[in-house]
Amino acid sequence: MKKYASELEMDYMRIREENAREAARRIGAAGERDPEIARLAKARGTRLRQTVRLILSEMGKPEEMNRSMDISAKLAAEFEAIGKELKLRLVSAGLPKDYLDPIYTCDICRDTGKIGFPNSAQCECAKRMVANKLLRDGGMGLVESETFAAFDRSVFADDPPTDGRGKSQREHMDWVRAGCERYADNFPNNAKPNMLFSGESGLGKTFLLNCIGNRLRERAIPSLRITSYDLLDQLRQNHIGGDRRAALEHLYETPLLMIDDLGSESIFENLSIPGLFQIVNERTSTGKHLIVSTNLTRTQFEARYTERISSRLFDTETGAVILFYGKDVRLRRRSAAQNNT
Repeated sequence: MKKYASELEMDYMRIREENAREAARRIGAAGERDPEIARLAKARGTRLRQTVRLILSEMGKPEEMNRSMDISAKLAAEFEAIGKELKLRLVSAGLPKDYLDPIYTCDICRDTGKIGFPNSAQCECAKRMVANKLLRDGGMGLVESETFAAFDRSVFADDPPTDGRGKSQREHMDWVRAGCERYADNFPNNAKPNMLFSGESGLGKTFLLNCIGNRLRERAIPSLRITSYDLLDQLRQNHIGGDRRAALEHLYETPLLMIDDLGSESIFENLSIPGLFQIVNERTSTGKHLIVSTNLTRTQFEARYTERISSRLFDTETGAVILFYGKDVRLRRRSAAQNNT
């Protein structure tokens, strides 16, 4: 994300400097075993710098192209010959033949954070660094301990359904968990980019939002879980402060936005409804992924947030509407704890 761009540049600079120090240390260690290794390593570096300088100095000079190509070919041949001799001497000194090869923490981007030409895409290592920075700063809004691995199906009631439903709460939550894990593993190539979690409090909606966010973080994909209270607060501060779109960029640009507990916050019609509609409408119309959890039914939701917002979030063409039902998990845990005392 843009706010971390300069910090990422500094991080990669530090990585390159650390690797350069390690490379120098290796040359010193190898040179103690065979002084010729250190001399050859220095000569190889000199040939490389000469080649780069030649290319840069002759760029845009067509009349010098043939001469430059001849010199470059000669330098490249010398560079290769030095490399072969280095490898032989390293092996003779009891070291791996690649001991003095360039050191990269990420072999894909070579510690630049960018891939493609001309550095057009962000490397996976950079995405992981951004995700970790977001988590560090609380920007992801995630609870680290709430993961799919920590999902405990035993907290859900396994009583036979008495309301005509085909599954017990536990069986239903097994199905919901599996669907959420598939969503996180397939992201962003989901058939339906959006989900709506609907149900009373204490049924696991927030836990599963955290599970999804933490799985994406493992995959180096940033996400953001924001409560409806915090969303309203950001809309309010932005309304006072001015440039709405720029200040709320994270809500529009993050790969996955998760709005938690929508319906529990206070409503300010001239602020909440237009602000929420702008975010929901832009993300759904541009195909950006969105998950919303709410305690409201569709009728209640439409009465509170208008049909324009409701129709987008409950649209089964672009999203899955998942109903949470059963007994409050927190009350069940509290009751079990009291019975065990």
